Amino acid sequence: MARRVVSEYINKNGLNVEDERRVYLEDYIQKRIEKNTLVIGDIIIIQEELIVEVFYASWELNEEQLNNLKNYSALVPSFN
Repeated sequence: MARRVVSEYINKNGLNVEDERRVYLEDYIQKRIEKNTLVIGDIIIIQEELIVEVFYASWELNEEQLNNLKNYSALVPSFN
């Protein structure tokens, strides 16, 4: 779900985002969603403000953090 939201936002806004930042974005949003117990049929609304917030936060990642995220981005075959 978080991957779809991030992909839609990136495509909608014509953004070019490195894989490492995408992993961070997806993880951040997923953690926000997981705060509540979900059951089949639940509707989740992810506010655009949250997406914008995490995009700004991703630009504050330092080189060490980005290098660490490479370990995870390498495991994702495709973001599309």
